[in-house]
Amino acid sequence: MLERAEEAISIHVGKGVIDTIGLISAPQFVAVCGNYAFVAGGSRAVFRVDLTTQTSELYVGAYVLNNYLLDDEGALDGCLAELSGLACDAATGTLYIAEWHSFGDRNVIRQVTANGVYTTVVDLTGASSPPSGLAMDGSGDLLYGVGNDVLKVDPASPTTPATAFTADARVVSLAVAVDVDGAGSAYFTLHGSNAVYTWEAATGDVFTRIAGNGTRGLSGDGGDAAQAQLAEPMGVAVDSAGTALYIADRSNHRIRRVDLTTTPNTISTAAGTTRGFSGDGDAATDAALDHPMGVTLFRNSGLLIADTSNNRLRSVGPAPPPPLPPSPPPPSPPPDACGQTYDPAYVYDVVAVPSLIAVTVHGPDVYAATLFPSRVYKVDTGSPTLTVVAGNGDDGCPVDGAIATESPMWYVTGVAVDGSGSLYVAVSGCDAVYKVVGGTITRFAGSGVYGPASNDGGLATSAELPQPYSLAIDAAGSVFISSLYENTQSIRRVFPNGTITTIATTSDMYYPAGLAADHFGNVWIADYLFVRIWNATTEVVTIVVGAGIRGGEGDGGPAMAAWLDGAIDVAVDPDGTRLYIADSGNYRVRSVDLTTAGNTISTIAGTGAGGYDGDAQPATSTRLAQYLVSVALYGCSELLIADSFELDGRLRRLAAPPPVPPPSPLPPLPPGAAQPGQQGRSTDPIAATRDVPVAVDVTRVYVEQMPAAPSVVERILSRPVVL
Repeated sequence: MLERAEEAISIHVGKGVIDTIGLISAPQFVAVCGNYAFVAGGSRAVFRVDLTTQTSELYVGAYVLNNYLLDDEGALDGCLAELSGLACDAATGTLYIAEWHSFGDRNVIRQVTANGVYTTVVDLTGASSPPSGLAMDGSGDLLYGVGNDVLKVDPASPTTPATAFTADARVVSLAVAVDVDGAGSAYFTLHGSNAVYTWEAATGDVFTRIAGNGTRGLSGDGGDAAQAQLAEPMGVAVDSAGTALYIADRSNHRIRRVDLTTTPNTISTAAGTTRGFSGDGDAATDAALDHPMGVTLFRNSGLLIADTSNNRLRSVGPAPPPPLPPSPPPPSPPPDACGQTYDPAYVYDVVAVPSLIAVTVHGPDVYAATLFPSRVYKVDTGSPTLTVVAGNGDDGCPVDGAIATESPMWYVTGVAVDGSGSLYVAVSGCDAVYKVVGGTITRFAGSGVYGPASNDGGLATSAELPQPYSLAIDAAGSVFISSLYENTQSIRRVFPNGTITTIATTSDMYYPAGLAADHFGNVWIADYLFVRIWNATTEVVTIVVGAGIRGGEGDGGPAMAAWLDGAIDVAVDPDGTRLYIADSGNYRVRSVDLTTAGNTISTIAGTGAGGYDGDAQPATSTRLAQYLVSVALYGCSELLIADSFELDGRLRRLAAPPPVPPPSPLPPLPPGAAQPGQQGRSTDPIAATRDVPVAVDVTRVYVEQMPAAPSVVERILSRPVVL
């Protein structure tokens, strides 16, 4: 139990590690089950946080709009409705979620079992009010609010809920918390009451105001809790012994603590002073919070706070255990890996490429695809010049066996090259991927008919491949294709023998775009608010980057806590230790160091504003254009960027700073002047008549003979000057 208000406050978790900012979008509800914290709020999803490793994962709800989860589906197979409460059964690890929808058709309490299955426990369709607040008592029963009533139900037989008690006003929806202590007492808030009440199971419908006098305000610390003022109290939590109550005093921007062992119960402030964000590492009572709406205890000795308007989950109490040591490095890459550290610092223009949509690299060769007209060019980065290798600029679909440069193509969106130098082109308008070998084009994948993805296990040329977007090729020669059919996304794999299969679908992703394959066969997926990875060994898709919140925060912290805005393409270095993201909506290129604990993310190009500031500019202080559409590694020390604005486009590169030019040659010495290291008077009869300096170079100043000072003065200067 937290006894001291001067405990240090810090960012504890929020998809990751201590002291990370911008963690969870508007968190409102927090529940703890053993070593895990579950957090939910404005993102309409639930995250599970491991309190030991300080890492987290999306646990319930996928970012697929209007594709709501159904009973007996996996917890990540669809999205949630609005949330109004969380509770967790520590004995089984089962999570309970209160959901609601404005039309009333999603007013339910669901459970997610420890193995990830999502089912309905209580169906409140047609009820007078949606569910509000959840708590589990010591006997394993759920308590939840519906209007003025607080109901109680055994999750094992949920068809027979009983009314625990009826309050004098509507139980606060969305943010109410009803927490049950070990003695069977419930604590709750009521709409507009500015107070917290308690209900004893032994006394039936009798409940008592325990904190707040009903008048909105801030007063009472050190005195009787029932006479103190609160301002919109929301979440409440009580320790298992029933000795201390914690209140998220929302509009006072504080967490208040009520000592339940004193008579009368004494109230104090456990965390917070004024509205704002500050105080990490300092005393909790000196920290600034912003409309906290949720609070709970972890390990019965510290607090987790949903600091809602700060988009953070914060902790008060004993320091959490240190994170585990970083994972061992991945296996050694193949011999052709660079093994160099990539640290670009400048952005350079390579060549103008109107309507640039994608770029890829094969050895020293660079290929760029354009949308209007739809063509693929080979780029000579030295000249620089563009040579058409596919597409005649007309709309249409290529005919098998035709000359690639004479073939129409309709909306080229992706391009890749395999180990033998064969070129692959995603032609979205033709619902197919084409292959160019020796200047001849043939259909490689897709039947050319628009329809849902089909023919897994069959020939790729007979499969429906709707709107292919991006391509990646692994070292074994498999071609990976991102594809979109209406609201259904998929990633297809075409094996070297020409058969096709699906490796990821809508349930795994939100809006997949760019792909990259590493030397280990893994496929990295740019997925709008996330970057995901398809593991070639487990064949499972997981999130690597992104908290699922639209924005640009998180640099310097763990990648899972970072906010993205339109991640449209990715590239990964040869040894799999660094990831690069075209974060289009943020006008930035982000880099993720995969060798660090938490995979640290940073910005390596762009300012966060769209525009163009010229050639050879420092990377993090120059603007990138509105449509940052593609990235590709070029050698071991540069990154190519497809940087477009409407029909304009530039192929740009990130590379080392320009070399410092050598100093200018020294000007010739005047005839008769003293040589370097020589002292004495000049023997030049013309210069001898002057009384001003005639030449200055980087090593000497020659001062001609002056009547009162006939010596020569030598001095070191920084640059040559000729007078």
